[in-house]
Amino acid sequence: MRALLAALPLLLACGAPVGAALEDAREASRIPDGFLLHYEEVGGSLGERSFRLDAEGALVRRYERPGIGARTDAPSAEPGSDSDSGASGAIVTEATLDAREMQRVLETLVAIEAWEQADDGDLPAGPLEARRAWLELRAEGERARVWEWAHDLEANDRLVRIRRVLDELLAAHAVD
Repeated sequence: MRALLAALPLLLACGAPVGAALEDAREASRIPDGFLLHYEEVGGSLGERSFRLDAEGALVRRYERPGIGARTDAPSAEPGSDSDSGASGAIVTEATLDAREMQRVLETLVAIEAWEQADDGDLPAGPLEARRAWLELRAEGERARVWEWAHDLEANDRLVRIRRVLDELLAAHAVD
């Protein structure tokens, strides 16, 4: 027990290097080395949604709802290319973000201090069968992973802001 208590400050500070890397990159208008954002929201009967954004600006959203057939929307892909095997029933949307759009993502991450886990005492207890939304960030060789109860995303207005920005950026790249 003493060892756990002694390690607690280190465990709570594990997101700090990622935060510093993101803040430095934002100030310098650059993308941190090894940048990767992975957001995942599991909603049971409502389905699953995930985003992956890498340092080159490759953004992929994967959305799966029970009972919905497979479809791929890839505005940057060649006609006839298939980003997803279709076996899972997922809707996959892809785009390549430019430097300005990547800076918008960094600004949002820094604004909400996305690398900091909200204290469990600040997160209301979830219902039985509770689902979580996860955000994993990697930058400069460091990693931070935080979560929120999926049913409280809108009320918390934190991780959901990342989802909104990524959805907006994908919509801006949509092909009519």
